[in-house]
Amino acid sequence: MSYLRKPTVIPWKSLEVQFGSDYSRLRDFRANAVTRLEKVIRVYPAVRVSQTETGLRLYPSRPHVGRAEVRTPRHGRSTLSLWVDGRRSRGA
Repeated sequence: MSYLRKPTVIPWKSLEVQFGSDYSRLRDFRANAVTRLEKVIRVYPAVRVSQTETGLRLYPSRPHVGRAEVRTPRHGRSTLSLWVDGRRSRGA
């Protein structure tokens, strides 16, 4: 959610239309969505999100992956630098 500039609420109904076509009741979708969101938070701990009565409130957050930088040195071969947790690691 690095693209967000301010907190944004996504209504439960909009989320259900996008992701929950298998549910006949909104409350069933909502319960399952919250369970799935807990799994997302485990792999994206920097995410800032909260549950409201009307939907999910998303806050501006750091990206879940590091920044990639591609450079072409003078000898013509490309190199890839990955940024993970603020540190540069070299890749091929």
